[in-house]
Amino acid sequence: MGALTSWNIFNEIAKEVDGITYKIPWLNVLVIVAITTFFALLSSFLPSKQASKIYPAEALRYE
Repeated sequence: MGALTSWNIFNEIAKEVDGITYKIPWLNVLVIVAITTFFALLSSFLPSKQASKIYPAEALRYE
């Protein structure tokens, strides 16, 4: 969605300015996605690891 929006903005600006090009920095995008995915998995892994050590009967007993 961000790339599509930025491309539409670029097309509007390109009508007034000559000689500009549109380029997506794919390496930066991939690094940001990788870091975000890593921390999302990390933040869900630790609580699930702790929850897996509790027996279901014990967990339901306190609700």
